[in-house]
Amino acid sequence: MSRIYDIDYDKIIVQNLPIKYRKRRQFDWLFCLFQPLKETYNSFKKFRVDSLYRASHNGQVFSMENVFNDRFDHKKRRVFIDNSFQSSDTYLYDKAEDKDVYLGTEYIYPEGGNVAEVDFLIFFPNAIRPIDSESLISMESEINSLANYYKKASKRHKLVWID
Repeated sequence: MSRIYDIDYDKIIVQNLPIKYRKRRQFDWLFCLFQPLKETYNSFKKFRVDSLYRASHNGQVFSMENVFNDRFDHKKRRVFIDNSFQSSDTYLYDKAEDKDVYLGTEYIYPEGGNVAEVDFLIFFPNAIRPIDSESLISMESEINSLANYYKKASKRHKLVWID
């Protein structure tokens, strides 16, 4: 952290108080007056650290992986991001006629549903998955909000729990 933001208010009080007023009671009174300023200063320092962290990360895969691992799996760092399965169009045709067959409103997708509706998948290990549903909903909401903050607006994601 830059030294420009390191302020010791207790030291400032002691150094700027005239010698004839340097009594314990006077110091205590000034320390009490400066307490709200100290709390605001500490809030500012926390906000600054958080803002610098957010500014140093972006929507690139390695950067988002670092954000998720820093937040949810700091020691083992098992969270990773991968591109989703991009399936090519599936056509059905009669070999004899060698023509495409129109299916109307029915679609054929790979097993497990249409994975192509997302651009990337965020893989989280089951070991860090909360047991109760309320904590799980809270964690998934936090994961989604982090992903939405860092990803590009046009990209879609999906959370996948793995063993």
